Amino acid sequence: MKMVVQKIGGSLLSLLFATVCIAAPAALAAAGESGTLLNGALFDLDHSSLPRDAKLEVRVQADRAVKRGVPADDVAVIVNRSLKRGAGGGQIAGFLNTAAAVREQRLPVRPVLDRVEEGLSKGVPIGRISTVVRGLAEKLASARPIVSSLAQGGLKPGSGQDEAIETVARALEKSIPRSVILDAGSQVRKQGGSLELFNRAVDTMTLLVGSGMPVEKASRLVASALDRSYPEKEMKKIGSTAVAGLQKGGNRNNTTNTIINRETRRERENMQTNRERMDREPMRGPGAGPGRGGPKR
Repeated sequence: MKMVVQKIGGSLLSLLFATVCIAAPAALAAAGESGTLLNGALFDLDHSSLPRDAKLEVRVQADRAVKRGVPADDVAVIVNRSLKRGAGGGQIAGFLNTAAAVREQRLPVRPVLDRVEEGLSKGVPIGRISTVVRGLAEKLASARPIVSSLAQGGLKPGSGQDEAIETVARALEKSIPRSVILDAGSQVRKQGGSLELFNRAVDTMTLLVGSGMPVEKASRLVASALDRSYPEKEMKKIGSTAVAGLQKGGNRNNTTNTIINRETRRERENMQTNRERMDREPMRGPGAGPGRGGPKR
């Protein structure tokens, strides 16, 4: 009896596998050349050393991902690179499942795909990639209500919300608190700024924190830049300093101190300029008009 059940189970698995093998190419037909690329990846999958049930699991998730709107080329790259890295069927299926789930939530999927593909290409351990990607998917989901609340609160549309969601998700990955991100958005909104300026502000803050600067100092620098006449230009300078310092292989603390010292020096220069301007202006008494009430120099 046990042998009969095993035979029936094996037959059903074989039938299901064959069904998916037939259905997957049909689902990819609309993808054109991308579908051809994915068909090649699935061919490599079928001829890999993975167990049959693992191959079936990957095929099911690949089909689901494409149907949800994940680009077929990316699915092919993930399958191919994963096979070359010796990933298990469950791990490959997990990557595709995460991407499909992100698309189902109508969240931007590109950051997830890039993170998987980059990790596979650079030799990052498969388990580590899985953990990071799942965390990123969670951060994207957490970022959307933050962006939505700012948009509903009057922040000008500017660039697309997807870009803002990606930016906020990266900030959350760097452990920048939700309250700090909302404060930046509120400051941008009060100044009549757009979502594009908010993106720049949060992106700069994330870059600074990533270079080793404490969140509190990074948020103060960004807030100071937003208060100036040309905030985009100021934040670009701050970000460029951070990137340049890291690219030169400099110490993160030194890079952070360079940015802080530069901003402190600029603040002092502005204060000195304001004092000099006040000294040059004549003192006017109450009600004094032009040409009256002030000492002549």
